[in-house]
Amino acid sequence: MLSQKELLGKLEEEYKEYFYYKHIIPKAYFEDLEKVRAILLGSNPVAVGEFAGAEYVFDLTHFNKNRGDNPIFGNIYDNLSAIGLDLWDIYAQNLCKNYFINLSVHDEKWVEIAKLWSLVIKEELDTLFDKDIPVLVTAPWILNPLVDDLKDPLYYYEKKKFINPENNKLGRTLIPFFRQSEYSLADPRWRGYKEAIINLYTITKERV
Repeated sequence: MLSQKELLGKLEEEYKEYFYYKHIIPKAYFEDLEKVRAILLGSNPVAVGEFAGAEYVFDLTHFNKNRGDNPIFGNIYDNLSAIGLDLWDIYAQNLCKNYFINLSVHDEKWVEIAKLWSLVIKEELDTLFDKDIPVLVTAPWILNPLVDDLKDPLYYYEKKKFINPENNKLGRTLIPFFRQSEYSLADPRWRGYKEAIINLYTITKERV
């Protein structure tokens, strides 16, 4: 398996038309590894606009929960609050750590690269956390490189289903936790799904 450094070298050599060099890779965000209750997974850092060059994933060191200055993470934070979690409960990381140019998350090449990153991310998470710490997946397209037998995004919400460890490349429970407004856990349609997440032992119980 490739190390992160080796993978970055491979991307620079084999995917150079998509690899963006300008910014340093954002660091994972966490406050206390011993108290992490969920892994929050993004897709990749954004190479343009106000979030370009952020020091941490989701630019969380500048996130103010009382202001609407981070609309992308604002929706995620509202969903975290809905299940009783806060910033100190999460480990935030991107599936693809590098910046991209000329490439959309909906392109086959992005999925191809993300599959390579999934091996690195799995090793990182397995080194840091017990297997019972689940992954909150913040966008539907993040599941494409991680799950072979993938359902329509609405399926998971409507059926109150998660993705079991044996059925995904990270080897952990994956919880669809999409940031788009139609998946807001404040929506009455998703009350049952929200309760299913809350009832998940590794989310609701304090670790000792």
